[in-house]
Amino acid sequence: MKKDKVKTLLCEILLLIEHENHIVSSHGKSVWTKDELNVVESEVRLLLNYINMGKVHYRFGRKQKMLESTYLITDSLKPLSRTTLGKKILLLQKLFK
Repeated sequence: MKKDKVKTLLCEILLLIEHENHIVSSHGKSVWTKDELNVVESEVRLLLNYINMGKVHYRFGRKQKMLESTYLITDSLKPLSRTTLGKKILLLQKLFK
């Protein structure tokens, strides 16, 4: 896994979360909810902290490399995976495999 690429992607995801949070807060049109964004943001910040320490963190263990954010996207009935944020999360998931 290329840690620089992961770090860049995590930072991009944080910017997208900030953008979506702004939309949700201003009652704009977003398929994301505040709760979903909070779940993704907390995971991304945790992963970024580990990457900054030069480590890779697997929340559910090394054998189960699925990110919590990916579970959220795939279990949702809403088209979260079709959003820019969702696509970036799925790209991050590929880097973790």
